[in-house]
Amino acid sequence: MKKLFTLCLLAGSATASAQSPITITTAQFPATAATVDRFQPATATGLTAPQTGANRTWDYRSLTPQGAVVASPYAAVTGTPPFAGSVRTYTFSLALGPFTIPATAYQGFDAAGFSQLGSALSAQTFPLATITGGPNDVLTIPAQNIVVNTLLVPLPLSSTSRVVRASRVLNNSLLTVQAFGISQAPLRYVQRVTTVDSVAGWGTLRVPVAGTTTGSAAMPVLLVQRRYIEQDSFYLSGQPAPAVLLSALGQTQGSISRSFTQYFYRQNSAQYMLGLSYPDASFGTPTAAAYSAETNLALAATAPREVAAGGLTAWPNPVARGQAPHFSLANVAAGQLLRLTLRDATGRVVSRVVAPNGQPMAWPALPAGLYLAEAEAAGIHASRRVVIE
Repeated sequence: MKKLFTLCLLAGSATASAQSPITITTAQFPATAATVDRFQPATATGLTAPQTGANRTWDYRSLTPQGAVVASPYAAVTGTPPFAGSVRTYTFSLALGPFTIPATAYQGFDAAGFSQLGSALSAQTFPLATITGGPNDVLTIPAQNIVVNTLLVPLPLSSTSRVVRASRVLNNSLLTVQAFGISQAPLRYVQRVTTVDSVAGWGTLRVPVAGTTTGSAAMPVLLVQRRYIEQDSFYLSGQPAPAVLLSALGQTQGSISRSFTQYFYRQNSAQYMLGLSYPDASFGTPTAAAYSAETNLALAATAPREVAAGGLTAWPNPVARGQAPHFSLANVAAGQLLRLTLRDATGRVVSRVVAPNGQPMAWPALPAGLYLAEAEAAGIHASRRVVIE
C-alpha cells in the first residue's frame, strides 16, 4: 500500500446466504518488511460499482487483466528509525512542481491503525535557470524528516467502522530567485489532508486468479470507502508565496485535489483484495481497478475454507515470554505436522519450529513485541500476528 489507489468491474452484487461480518485486527494484518504487495491492473471498460450493504456476494472473476502484475517490495528498518513505531520502509519519488525528490517512506502501527508515518529526505539542490532565467537561481532541499501520520487502514476494522483523520504535512526548502530579490529565503510547502474511511458493506468477494478458470474462493471481506482531500499551500519567509513566483514553479496557491476509492479487505493480508477508483463522491462508475495477485489466492481456489475462515488460529495471544502457545491451521488434520516460521517486525526470520497441528509449540524465549507467524502444512499456508508480552 505504497500509494493511495490510482491505478474496473463487470459484475454486480447479490445477497448471500446468512453469515456474520468479519473483524480485522492488528493480529490479522501482517504488514512486515517481508511483505511484497502484488496487484494486477484490470481494464476499465464496462465496469459498474458494487452494491453496498450487509451480507453481499461480490463476484469479479470476469475482470480482464491489463498489463503485468505490479510487485512492490519493502525493506527492513535499520538502526534507529526517524519515526517511532516503524515496521518497514520503501523508496519513492516526491513531486514538487517540476522536480522529483528521492525519499524514503516509513510505515507502522499506531493507536488508530496502520499508518504512513513519514518520509526522510536527503539534502538536494535543483538549479532554476531554465525556469526563472537567473543563472544562480536555485531551490535547495535540506535534509529533513517529514511527518505524514496518514492513516492507511484503520484497525480494528469492522462492519461499523468510520474514521476521520486530518493531518498537516510540512516540506521545508530554501529559494534563491534573483528577479524577485530573494536569496536563500525559506519556502514552506504545506499539505493539509483530510481522510474519511468508512465501511460501506460486507460479504464475500471473488477475483480472478492467474492460471485457473475458477478464480479465487468466495472470501469474507469488508468494503471500505475512502474520501481523500488535499489542499496545497506555499509560504515564502512566513508569508503566502507570490502567485507569479509559484506559476514559474508550476504551482498554484491553495490548489485542492480529491480522490474517491473503494477497497475490499480480508483477514490475514496487508493488501486489499480489490481496489476501485472513482471520479467523484457519488461512487457511481469506477474508472480504474486492480485486484490482488497474492500467491495464496491461488491456494484459496483449491482450499477455500482455510482462507475464508482466517486460516491460522493462535492461543493464547498475547503469549507470555517463554510460554508454549498452540497453533491450529484450518483444513489440516489434528496432529499433522505443522511448520511454523516466526518473523520479527522487520521481517527477519527469528525461529522455525515444527509441531503437530493444534498442539503446543516449542516456542523460543523471544523479546516482547509483535511477531508474524507463518504456518504451512499439506500445501496450505496462512499467517497471523502474535504478541509476546
